[in-house]
Amino acid sequence: RLSLAHFCSVVGTFRDVQQRIRERLARFWEQGVRRVVFYGAGEVMDVSYTLARGVGMEIVGLVDDDPEKHGERRGDLVIGAPGTINEIQPDAVVMTTFRHAEEIQARIAKSPAPIRFLEL
Repeated sequence: RLSLAHFCSVVGTFRDVQQRIRERLARFWEQGVRRVVFYGAGEVMDVSYTLARGVGMEIVGLVDDDPEKHGERRGDLVIGAPGTINEIQPDAVVMTTFRHAEEIQARIAKSPAPIRFLEL
């Protein structure tokens, strides 16, 4: 019974997180965000990828600071370096990692092209 209760708790938490991400992405959509780059190629990105497509967004790039992830495929995209964001010209960069978020946002703010930064 204890294992079942724990499992139900974990699934409930996952659904809550999924719903929160879906609502945030829908809000971004309402603000005119259509083409996005996801910054952070981990579990949060994996969940967000499907949800973003569900609200009609086009994921035009995936970037990560970890050079070991560069070149990996996720869906129909290849993970690249953050320096490629300006070339892609998204409507916004969506933070799909919780690690180093402030540092990443500061780097994006210094970009030569104005880039809209959104957190889930």
